[in-house]
Amino acid sequence: MTIASIQFFLFVLVATYIYHSLALKHRAKYLLFISYLFYLSWDIKYAALMSLVTIFVYFTALKIKTAQSDKDNGKLVKLAVGILVLLLAFYKSYHFIQGSLSQLSHLVGLNFLSFPSKIILPLGLSYYIFKSINYLVDIYLNKIDPETNFINLANYISFFPQSVCGPIQKAQDFLPQIKNLSEVSPDLLVSGFRLILFGAFKKLVVADRLFEEIDTLFVYTNSANGAHAYWLIAYFYTIQLYADFSAATDISIGVARLFGIQSPKNFNNPFYAPNIQEFWRRWHMTLTSWLSAYVFTPLWLRLRYFGKFGLCFAILTNMLLIGMWHGTHLQFLYFGLIQGALICVSTLTLEFRNKFFNRHKTLNALRKYIGPLITFHMVVVSFVFIQASSLPAALLIIKNFLICLRSLLLDLNLYEFIAKIFKVGLYKSHLARIFISLVLMETVHLAQSNLALKQKYLSAPLFLRWAAYYFLIIFIVFLSNFIDRPFVYNLF
Repeated sequence: MTIASIQFFLFVLVATYIYHSLALKHRAKYLLFISYLFYLSWDIKYAALMSLVTIFVYFTALKIKTAQSDKDNGKLVKLAVGILVLLLAFYKSYHFIQGSLSQLSHLVGLNFLSFPSKIILPLGLSYYIFKSINYLVDIYLNKIDPETNFINLANYISFFPQSVCGPIQKAQDFLPQIKNLSEVSPDLLVSGFRLILFGAFKKLVVADRLFEEIDTLFVYTNSANGAHAYWLIAYFYTIQLYADFSAATDISIGVARLFGIQSPKNFNNPFYAPNIQEFWRRWHMTLTSWLSAYVFTPLWLRLRYFGKFGLCFAILTNMLLIGMWHGTHLQFLYFGLIQGALICVSTLTLEFRNKFFNRHKTLNALRKYIGPLITFHMVVVSFVFIQASSLPAALLIIKNFLICLRSLLLDLNLYEFIAKIFKVGLYKSHLARIFISLVLMETVHLAQSNLALKQKYLSAPLFLRWAAYYFLIIFIVFLSNFIDRPFVYNLF
């Protein structure tokens, strides 16, 4: 069951009811039970692998604490982290390796050799591997003590709301909460249900409907107005990916709150970022902060004597890893390389740009609008590499997207441009639905990030707040088709 399915929501409701009926001393064990029950609903092999990782991490952490010297600690941590990374790399790259080995055996005449092709990436593997590495490294750095209670550590690694799409919570944030479970406050429960409702809206009304529109648009890419179909695909996919992933995060954080667990924020209005490096501080924040802490910062400290070259090398390495996290196909590596190059250029020119805009007050006033617009289009172009099935397919979409963008900016014939859009399978009613749902989504996002607006909403009369909830429910009921479609980031 996916975390936007009716089965999942029923599972959560029943699990929450039982949880609040139990005595506090039994709740940690119960959370572990339902987390593994959730995994078993996917595949018993998923649960078995996660349990093996948990046992390995538990005893490794205790061994780190009792090691004879820092040198022994360092070796043990490196070995443990290496094993976890190799496990993740094996599953991430298996299909690439399997394909290469099959081709090699065919070339050398060993056609009788066969390699399993049905190995799939275990659910949430990268998320609980990253949490495990965070836990072991922080013990080595004396930031936390190893958890002696196996149930608590197993909950940290397997906690089902976070296991599918994150966020990647630090052990020092999660473990104190699981060790001190108390009665969940009504405010926390309400905020949890509110996030789940908004997440369901983003998934079912925005993301899934955009997915259907993209499928339709691909049919028209070979028509006379095919370039305009590609133009829409590039925009729609970027927004769909954002709505889909942030929906998963909202549902995850909301469900966790029902059990009294506060999770870290994972998105902070990334499409309003003034530059590309700020975008990555706002997009999948727990992953980027994890990589910054355990990859970029240590690498940059080692290379700081090389100046700007060292900085750029650290940035490119960091972003290549983000690309590889999405997949091992070439287009994912190009995605990481492009993002790294953009961040390098933006970082190295930021001081110059700040001085330039400070000298030109009019341009500086426009900068807060132009910067996010340029950044958004950088993201649109680069995200094509994640969507496309191959590198040539990605380049074809980008080529047509740029042709249309150039035509729109130079010809300034908006009426003709829109007329061509409606000739590629996009109906006026569909466009209206997309526009209204996006406006509603971004209104809620801005209200969530603006403390004053959020406070006004929470202090509004009860009937107005319930009217807002019913409004979202009506949108979900009438504008979604309730297909149990997996989240995009389930695959990562």
